[in-house]
Amino acid sequence: MREIKFRAFWNDKEVEIKGLTYEVVADKKRPLVWYNKFNGQRRQGLEITTQNNEKFIIDNEYGDGYYKATVGRGCPPYPHKGVFDAINIEYIEDKKINKKLKIHAIREEDEEVEEYQKKNFPKKYKKVEALKKLINKR
Repeated sequence: MREIKFRAFWNDKEVEIKGLTYEVVADKKRPLVWYNKFNGQRRQGLEITTQNNEKFIIDNEYGDGYYKATVGRGCPPYPHKGVFDAINIEYIEDKKINKKLKIHAIREEDEEVEEYQKKNFPKKYKKVEALKKLINKR
């Protein structure tokens, strides 16, 4: 393992994280996945390597991945944005990892994604919203 200047966790267990950039690839089978709006764009992410040597990528464009893995200790109450099928991955130095949580940028992006979903997949979007309402009534 390389030297890490900060401790990171997933589900409260220590993990290794590596900063990276990746190119977004739209998921045609899941039209409402958050990153479809960003198809072809480069974003920052984190590669998480668990103690069982499982690897996966979470987005860190606005510091939310780093925040979850450090402050949130990788636990469920701290949200993250999973990334699947990323291409053209390039690892970055630890000092270039976004460590500042940009809440306003995250909220703005979430609103943009929602508008994209409404506009491009209105029927699927309405079904998901109806399901969310049912769940929240409980």
